[in-house]
Amino acid sequence: MASWQSQVLNSIMSMIARPGMSQLGPKGRLTASLSDIREKLEALDARFVDIPKSLNATFSELPNCRLWRYRHRASMVDRHLLYLRGGGFCFRTPNTHAHLIRHFCKEAKVQAWVPDYRLAPEHPFPAAINDVISSYKSLLDRGIDSQQIIVGGDSAGGHLALALMIACEQQQLPIPKGLMLLSPATDLAMTGDAEAILDVDDPFFTLEGMLRLRSAYLDGHNPSHPMLSPLLADLSMVPNTLLIAGERELLRDDSCRLAKKLQQAQRPVRFRLWDDMPHVFPLFDWLPESEKAIKLCNEWLLSQFD
Repeated sequence: MASWQSQVLNSIMSMIARPGMSQLGPKGRLTASLSDIREKLEALDARFVDIPKSLNATFSELPNCRLWRYRHRASMVDRHLLYLRGGGFCFRTPNTHAHLIRHFCKEAKVQAWVPDYRLAPEHPFPAAINDVISSYKSLLDRGIDSQQIIVGGDSAGGHLALALMIACEQQQLPIPKGLMLLSPATDLAMTGDAEAILDVDDPFFTLEGMLRLRSAYLDGHNPSHPMLSPLLADLSMVPNTLLIAGERELLRDDSCRLAKKLQQAQRPVRFRLWDDMPHVFPLFDWLPESEKAIKLCNEWLLSQFD
């Protein structure tokens, strides 16, 4: 049974977050543009959430994006996490994500690298994945061995993490040590079971809101392209994978199908679907379920580096 904390969170988000992306005005028009929503989210993130003081945050400038480096005093020089933040390809909440990343830096002893990849709709596909590829190449150019790198990501960031694996195969780049995915978007072509999607009572997203973000990133491109729907691609190159999702999220089917495909391809994958949990619930690290999920992530990360 879900904790009372998660039940309260789901109820609040159903009333506040879910209507925000698809709310229509009196003439059937959207009341806020994606850029307006992004501006409000970033303002809230900066106002109410601080970057943890235990993290040392620096950055370097890449051609099209800024690459952040987060270190904790426990971080080790030979353990690296390239973490791709989610946000529906359109938003970013750097301070909120920094709290999640702090757990990995402190408890799994990694250094975290986080690119501010370009966002849609101003920069649709392939801007974001190009920035992610550039960030990965930057780590390799620093002399970091690919076997010292785990690639992680949540939601849209999980999608980009999978797309990076395909890009590594195409560009003959070394595959990283492992892959850690939290509620990833894996199939923008939406080829799964429609009833399975519509049956989910997601406290964060409506189908309308999800389609709006999807369209902003696609910008008319074929959603069946392997870099847009990595679930449909050959994933035989994917390294050891940890996959976590919530039972109450519209993207639940994306994770379930990915786990099944990796298992059928005989790729090592550990999949955990958490009862009654919303999209990317580990971000809410004060939930009892999130504490357990973060502990699982850290144990898995440690096992990859040991």
